[in-house]
Amino acid sequence: MAQNESKRTGEDQLVHGLPKHMSATATGENLDQYMAGQKAQGKVEGEFYWTAHPKPGACERCLDMAKETYPEEPKRPHPNCKCVYKKHDIKDPETDWMFDGTHLCIKGGPCFAAVSGGFGKGALPPGVYNIITNAITLENIQETQGYCDKHGNCWWVKIAPTFDANGRGGFGIHPDGNKSGTLGCIGLSARDTSEAKGHFKNVEGQKILVK
Repeated sequence: MAQNESKRTGEDQLVHGLPKHMSATATGENLDQYMAGQKAQGKVEGEFYWTAHPKPGACERCLDMAKETYPEEPKRPHPNCKCVYKKHDIKDPETDWMFDGTHLCIKGGPCFAAVSGGFGKGALPPGVYNIITNAITLENIQETQGYCDKHGNCWWVKIAPTFDANGRGGFGIHPDGNKSGTLGCIGLSARDTSEAKGHFKNVEGQKILVK
């Protein structure tokens, strides 16, 4: 590839600035959603990204420019470059919930004190997660004490990352029983989590943004 001085968005994590199955020239909803996810994971800074669009018959250097995304308007690879450079907003991902490390919040609704990490491989990695199940009530027995609050409410909601979490999985939302902290799940800190559980009756298919 021809060398240029323009910095590429996510170049440390990606091939040609994007996953192998996606082209930077495929601007629109798919690329916008991908860039929003990258921002949620902290891999992209700023509020915008740029793409290059070569004219028909463009040279190889210009065609190479179209394989990247850029955090700022890139420099043209040569004085006669006729490429069009487009600026795109990085929109917030469409999510229904948000967890900032201390509170789990419904967008436009209440927040609940919560923790993640402290044990195992640490806190939930930032990014967007799908909610896989509604709240599942668990039996209050010794094996489930880590999923029960002080009032004996024991329950679990399964969530899964929409991105590569470096092999981690088995994430969920549940009361933070036993010692404070989790292996990566979101643990609700209240002594009585029945109110929070009530908001997880019909959440399957919704999304959570973890910051």
